[in-house]
Amino acid sequence: MPARPDDPFHADLPKIDPKAVLTHNKLEIQEDTQKLFALASALKEQVSKTDSAAVLSLPLIQKAEEIEKLAKQIKNLARGS
Repeated sequence: MPARPDDPFHADLPKIDPKAVLTHNKLEIQEDTQKLFALASALKEQVSKTDSAAVLSLPLIQKAEEIEKLAKQIKNLARGS
């Protein structure tokens, strides 16, 4: 069934420029990589200060989960999702 010109649900949507999306993703990946490096460095420092044989630090686990989440975000951006 052809779209009617007065139908708001089938209005012409602006086309997304794939180059602009890739450029945006590249910038996000760069920013997220900086954050990931900072988090990993902080985690390394925290691990060296914590006696993990005696105590499992909740902030250490939270930071590791934050790193994991950010790494997944970077992976999805790199895939173009």
